[in-house]
Amino acid sequence: MKKALAAVVALVALLMAAMPIMRDRGLRAYHEENYEVALGYWRALAIIGDAKSQRLLGLLYERGQGVPRDINRATEWYRAAAQKGDAEGQAFLGIMYARGQGIAQSDEEAVIWFQKAASQDLARAYGLLGDMYSKGRGVQKDDKKARDLFIRAAELDGKAAEQGDIDAETSLAFAYSAGLGVPRDEQRAFELFSDAAEKGNRIAQRNVSYMLAKGIGVTQDTKLAIEWYRKACQSGCDRITNEDIQLGYATRN
Repeated sequence: MKKALAAVVALVALLMAAMPIMRDRGLRAYHEENYEVALGYWRALAIIGDAKSQRLLGLLYERGQGVPRDINRATEWYRAAAQKGDAEGQAFLGIMYARGQGIAQSDEEAVIWFQKAASQDLARAYGLLGDMYSKGRGVQKDDKKARDLFIRAAELDGKAAEQGDIDAETSLAFAYSAGLGVPRDEQRAFELFSDAAEKGNRIAQRNVSYMLAKGIGVTQDTKLAIEWYRKACQSGCDRITNEDIQLGYATRN
């Protein structure tokens, strides 16, 4: 019995030490669309309490990648990550509360979790909070507060985009497209979407397609729009859901 317990403790210790490597291998597999491989890494780490892996596992369940789509289980894993202080997990849990997916709808709870994530300077959380204040959801409507939050979100995304973060670049493109925290500039939005799309961000690819089809910020080009739409949908357009576009802020993996 003691030997078995010692073996379990040793295995857990080994997994704890290998967490960053395993998590990164899962991310590499995910971006290569090897979802079952990513699932194997993240599930092993999530079970022993790694908050980031718990959030990423929730992402797989929400998107139905490597596992059958299960919003309830996605929410459970987001909550586990959020309760351990993972900022992205807190933002995702807030989104579930705001939408009433996998949990009873509550704008007030959504705001609480967005605030927790924003306290860690998560750009997306500022944008989500800004949207709540602009609509008076879970808080008293306050356009000035909303504008300040959008500005902070754009500032953080701008800094991250300069450092090569393509998800931040996509989020900043949304900000320019809608005029959230920055002057509305559809041409700049298209430039940012295009750069992120070339680097493989599928949400950016889909927005490039849309803007080309409509002639927004760029000369209309239906043929090129179709090409970008096909690229965006290579892994299935039904999977571009919920957390992919949240109030103009792309989900980070």
